[in-house]
Amino acid sequence: MRKRIILLVAIAALAAGANAKTTKFAKMLKAIPGVTSITKIESTRFGERYIVTFRQFIDHRDTALGTFEQRVIVGNVHTDSATVFVTEGYSASYTERKDYREELSDILNANSVIIEHRYFNKSIPVVKDKEKYWDYLTTYNAATDHHRIVEAFRKLYKGKYIATGVSKGGICANLFRAYYPEDVDVTVPYVAPFCDGVEDKKMSEEIVKYGSSDEREYLTEYMRKMFARREEFLPMLQEYVDSLELQPRVELAELYDLTVLDMEIAVLARGEIKKLPELDKATDKELFRALAKYGSPEGFTPAYDNMPYYVQAAKELGHYAYDISRFEGLLSIQSTEEFLRRCALPEDFDFEYDPSTREMVIKFLQNTDSHMLFIYGEYDPWTAVGIKDYVSNPNIYVMVNPGNCHKSKIWNFPEEMRNKILSVLRSWL
Repeated sequence: MRKRIILLVAIAALAAGANAKTTKFAKMLKAIPGVTSITKIESTRFGERYIVTFRQFIDHRDTALGTFEQRVIVGNVHTDSATVFVTEGYSASYTERKDYREELSDILNANSVIIEHRYFNKSIPVVKDKEKYWDYLTTYNAATDHHRIVEAFRKLYKGKYIATGVSKGGICANLFRAYYPEDVDVTVPYVAPFCDGVEDKKMSEEIVKYGSSDEREYLTEYMRKMFARREEFLPMLQEYVDSLELQPRVELAELYDLTVLDMEIAVLARGEIKKLPELDKATDKELFRALAKYGSPEGFTPAYDNMPYYVQAAKELGHYAYDISRFEGLLSIQSTEEFLRRCALPEDFDFEYDPSTREMVIKFLQNTDSHMLFIYGEYDPWTAVGIKDYVSNPNIYVMVNPGNCHKSKIWNFPEEMRNKILSVLRSWL
């Protein structure tokens, strides 16, 4: 009798699993043109959630080159609800957590469609002509990926459409709206930079003003002492490089200097000056651990997972430059010019930066009647290269979170500003 009960329970569990895979929503999702597979994942924030693969063209201007599978993570509320399309700038793996929900989807109780960026994680094209591999990593192709997914999902979701993204994802949301202004009703880029050229000096010129004077003085002094102790930390850096099997193309001393310089930007972006270990009390291991955490030496090596970002920066998106004048006489190098090309770009990279994409976006933002709301943090280094100095358009709101950083969200704005943001969004929707 006991065996029979166990068997019946097992059969019931299998039946439940089968039903879970073939719910009405799952069938509708699988039937969307372009969807090649769906896999249900656990969620505590949505009734149903799936990893979806969507067939995309390697090059939308030459479809004969073939296709690849792009990953999309779909969280369902209701087919009549609003839908938030997240134009992720990198891998979307972190969004697979069962408790994950993007802020706007939470605020609006909206469906969530998170699109992993081409060339990252599992959304990588296989290109037969390897010499042309990076040719198809363009803002146009990425925006057209988003366009095709939005168009396909109109078969499923009937409510308002919102595009959003954070940091590079915010750049993608901005570009998506510029290339396809009619695809969504509202666009909300978070902390989206807008660099002018491969080595934009504006960030390094502005960040010396960020934070309280005590914090700025402390961070500058911290970096000075890290430069002064270079020789002591080089063996630790070598051990770190070896442990991760990194293959830097620059000398170890230069790698160290770049890591210290980048630490400043990362610490400010995260708003974590106070989390740095105390120079006079911390052990050498604690100091180096902080350097590796914020400066990320692996980011200056060609095997870095985010190399596609550097390729995009060098081709169209731009990047920042370093200001070394404050540390004169302390560096092992005379200049940081072309550090991306020397450190992180593919050795055979032969593209030049094309300013036309940025010019196109500025023109669009200056003239569009699209509803867009940009969110920045006052002390985020990336705000220095945001859109605020380029755009004056009554349809576009730029909200800067006082005293905040690259972690700025609607929920952590001061109450009055938060209420204004929510009021604007709800009036648009």
